[in-house]
Amino acid sequence: MKLRNALPWVLVLALLSVAGLGHGRSKEVERAIDEGRHAFDAGGTLAALRLYLTNDGDQRRYYSYTNAALGRPYQAHFVRSIEAWRGDFATGQFSDPDSRPWVTPPAPLLPYRDFLVEYPPGFFVWALPIALVPVSADTWGRLFALLMALLLTLALPVGLSLAPALGLPANREQLWRWAAGGALALGVVCTHRYDAVVALLLCVMCWGVLTARPGLGGLAAGLAFATKLTPLLPAGILGLFLLRQRRLRELGWFTGSALASSAAILLPALWLAGPHLGDLLAYHADRPAQIESTGGALLIAARLLPQLRFEEGLRMVQTFGSFNLQGPGVGALSGASSLATVLGLLYVCVRLLRGLAGAGEQESRRLAAVAVLQSLVAFMVLGKVFSPQYLVWILPLGLVVSGASLRARGLLLSALLLTQVIYPICYGPLSELQPWAGLLVLLRNGLLLAWAILL
Repeated sequence: MKLRNALPWVLVLALLSVAGLGHGRSKEVERAIDEGRHAFDAGGTLAALRLYLTNDGDQRRYYSYTNAALGRPYQAHFVRSIEAWRGDFATGQFSDPDSRPWVTPPAPLLPYRDFLVEYPPGFFVWALPIALVPVSADTWGRLFALLMALLLTLALPVGLSLAPALGLPANREQLWRWAAGGALALGVVCTHRYDAVVALLLCVMCWGVLTARPGLGGLAAGLAFATKLTPLLPAGILGLFLLRQRRLRELGWFTGSALASSAAILLPALWLAGPHLGDLLAYHADRPAQIESTGGALLIAARLLPQLRFEEGLRMVQTFGSFNLQGPGVGALSGASSLATVLGLLYVCVRLLRGLAGAGEQESRRLAAVAVLQSLVAFMVLGKVFSPQYLVWILPLGLVVSGASLRARGLLLSALLLTQVIYPICYGPLSELQPWAGLLVLLRNGLLLAWAILL
C-alpha cells in the first residue's frame, strides 16, 4: 500500500479522532452558543467546529463502565442497576449526565451483577486494555477513538482482499478514497463509538468463510456476537451459505469455532454475574421505537396529515440512551417492526438460497457477501431502533461489495451523508417531531434499502 493512497483516509480519521474539545471546554462553548454570547471570530469559529467534533457522551459511558470495574471513580449517571434505569425512564425526563456526581467505589464493581451494562461482555475486551493505565476521561476518549480508527483502518485491506474471491475489482487507491469520503460523510460516530470493532470482525468473518478459512471466520463471528449480538445475523447467513453448498466440514469448523470464541467470553461473564447477565437482553427488549427507525419516522412524518390523528399524544422521550417515541400506537409499531424485521430476514435467506441454485463458485460467494449486508440493512431499516453508528458496520465491506459501480457506491455514500445531516445537524427538529425531519429519515432509510437491493 502506498502511503499517498491512504493519506486522505488517515487525515479524515485523525480529524474525527482527536480534533474535538475536552469535555469541560465543550460545555463552556455549548453554553455560550446557547446563550448567544459566543463570538464567531476566527478562534470562536474554530472552537465551534471542534465542539461539533466532540460528541463524547458514549465515550464517557464506556469510561465509567471500565472505571467502575477497576474500582476507580466513575460518573454515577452511567453506572446504575436496571431497576434504577427503569425508574428514571418511567418519568420520561431527560437526566443530564453531568448533573450526577463522580463516585469512587470502595472496591471494584462487577459488571452486570452490580450495575447494568447495555453492551455484551465482549465490549470489555476492547475497552478495558486502554483503561489499565489511569488517565482522565478526555485522554481515555482520545485513546479510544484512535483505537477505533486503527480497527476501521485494518478492516479496509481485509475487505479488499476478499474482492478477488467475489469476482470484484480490487482497486486499493479508489477504495481508500471512497472510504475517506464515507467516513467524512458519516462523521464522528466512526471513531467515537465502538462499532468499528464490528466492521473489522464482519470483514474477517466474511473473508474467512468465503476463502475457505472457516475456523477463522467462526472465530470472528463468535467474538463479534459476544461484542454486539447483532452479528448473529450475518453469521447465520454465512452458515446457510455453507449448508446450501454442502460444505458440511467447513460448516462444522465455522460453527464450532464461533461457539468456542463466544463461549470463552460469555460463560465467564455468566459465571460471575449470574442471572443478572440477562438484564442486558431485558433492557433492549424494553426499548420503544426510536425516532430514526422507519416506523418512528413514519409516525413523525404522518403529522403532516392531521386528519389521521397520529400526532395526538405522540411525544419524544430520551430513554435507553436514545431519543424514542411514546404515545398511542407506539407499542403496536414496535411489534410490527419486529415482525417486519423477521420477514425481511427470511426474504434475504430465500433470495440467497434461490440465487445459489445453479450459480458458479465465484458468483455464489458474491451472493453470500451481498446477503450478509442485506441482513444488516434489513435489521436497520425494518427494526425499531436505528442508531447512526450502525452504518459503521457496513462501511468497509459495503464499499468492497459495491464493486466498481458508481451508482451503488453513490447510494451508500448518500445514505451516510444524510445520516450525519440527521444526526447531529437536524436532531433538534427531529426530536421536536417536525414532520419534514421525519421525511428526511425516511429518505435516508429508503436510500439505504435501495442500495441493498441494487447489490
